[in-house]
Amino acid sequence: MMKKHEEFRWMRLRIRRMADAWIQAIKSLAEKQNLEKRKRKKVLVHLGLLTKESGFKIAETAFSGGPLGELVQWSDLITSLYLLGHDIRISASLAELKEIMKKVVGNRSGCPTVGDRIVELIYIDIVGLAQFKKTLGPSWVHYQCMLRVLDSFGTEPEFNHANYAQSKGHKTPWGKWNLNPQQFYTMFPHTPDNSFLGFVVEQHLNSSDIHHINEIKRQNQSLVYGKVDSFWKVSQSVCVCLSLCL
Repeated sequence: MMKKHEEFRWMRLRIRRMADAWIQAIKSLAEKQNLEKRKRKKVLVHLGLLTKESGFKIAETAFSGGPLGELVQWSDLITSLYLLGHDIRISASLAELKEIMKKVVGNRSGCPTVGDRIVELIYIDIVGLAQFKKTLGPSWVHYQCMLRVLDSFGTEPEFNHANYAQSKGHKTPWGKWNLNPQQFYTMFPHTPDNSFLGFVVEQHLNSSDIHHINEIKRQNQSLVYGKVDSFWKVSQSVCVCLSLCL
């Protein structure tokens, strides 16, 4: 599936480059628990950020300095699902999403759905969520419990609860989904209400490098993250406190 899409080229290269590490990891996991008895689920992975309709052009700029965080997270999620043996269907266009879900449009059986299921679990992003809702119409609510939303910076309950967000005047286009806050999977956990979904840190080390690193004396250091200077105007006291504690 990923071979058919140019949008997945950066992700394919990452997965292939790290294949040995992934295989070693799944073998290590298999030694600790029986993976053969795990239920094989039907999983839909819809990457709304890669659709033409999103207008983001993330795939087009992946090799020229564009943002890669989401692609890293998606790459590692897809690899994990595959190695754990799940039945994965990947969508990166509205046409593919409609083709996969056309049999269930109009479903009213509740969530989770009964009978033969087209999907049992849906990994999606905020952009894809809007596309999913538009594709299924009113019946989308019957799939809400299956949704797992990759949301880089997370969604706090205040912005997730539609009525409360409306009462507070929040006009963000990313919120008001009325999901369980733990259905939002973030790699930058700003709130404990969301679930954490990280990524694999790629290493370029051989055995001698690792041995050398182990001999280096450690120094206490802290990294704070902020794209714009103005982010820190009200946080100077926090930075001072951190510097004194290190």
